[in-house]
Amino acid sequence: MDSDSLEYFRTIPQCADIINRPGMKIGPSIPPRSHANPFVNQTLNQPDGLKHQLFLFRNEIDPQGALDREGFAFLALGHGVTGQGDVAHGGFLSAMMDHVFGSFIRLTNLDQGLGMFTGALNLLYHAPVFVPAVIIFSVKVARIERRKIYLDASIVDMRGDTCTTAEAIFVQKRPEGL
Repeated sequence: MDSDSLEYFRTIPQCADIINRPGMKIGPSIPPRSHANPFVNQTLNQPDGLKHQLFLFRNEIDPQGALDREGFAFLALGHGVTGQGDVAHGGFLSAMMDHVFGSFIRLTNLDQGLGMFTGALNLLYHAPVFVPAVIIFSVKVARIERRKIYLDASIVDMRGDTCTTAEAIFVQKRPEGL
């Protein structure tokens, strides 16, 4: 975990509220079993791009005995992610949504250590993300069917506006030799 990012996000009330929720775990800055995602962790990780990122997740058993998983990612964005004016590029937000989904899957072990492929990613843009900004991604498992995981997510800005929503299908890799 990047302690600078943790301390940065602790100073933001909306982020601190999530960090302090019962059962919330803070993920490593580069998710386990990752190939270090050079697009995110090198190309975008610039002083004026992706300034800070932090992943949080929760795995709990709900009152009915089912495993309830949710995740969050906090991203601090600079002007280096803009498309036009002071608005984050839609392609950047799409790539980050895919990154957050994949990180959530790895952190909660939904892939059972096998890895996943993005099968589908559908985003709706409801409002622009103005930068510089801190945005919060929230992720929930909608359902699991055999090797497919269906996920829902949203991006909310610090005013509480939902800027983007997404649905995704991830497909678990087959074990080697099958």
